[in-house]
Amino acid sequence: MLKIGDLVVYETSGVCRIENCLHPEFVEENQDLYYVLKPLFQDGLVYTPVNTKAYMRPVISAEEADRLIDTIPYLHVEAYHCQRVNQLNEYYKLFLQRHDCLSLMQMTISLYNKKTRYDVKEIKIRPN
Repeated sequence: MLKIGDLVVYETSGVCRIENCLHPEFVEENQDLYYVLKPLFQDGLVYTPVNTKAYMRPVISAEEADRLIDTIPYLHVEAYHCQRVNQLNEYYKLFLQRHDCLSLMQMTISLYNKKTRYDVKEIKIRPN
């Protein structure tokens, strides 16, 4: 079980801080505990059962992020080409449904390779 103060990635709300774990007033007393999530990049609160089926995972550590970044030069992901939009949509949806950082990096590289192949002039890398 996660604890108050933990950072999590929750569904489409993005990164959230667990503010509380309680039985909200809007559910019966014998019902599940709920996490109260505060999204870091938008207003409001999210209430979700502790045993939710919604996608939620802890934020990765800095060390894990560094390891993932170190793998980028070794990832060889081809651009995906398809004439049918629904097939293209399904291909990229599979990456998103995995919810893991490596799959998201592979999808990004695939899209980047596709973009650079057809439109190199539009991609501009700006220094920090």
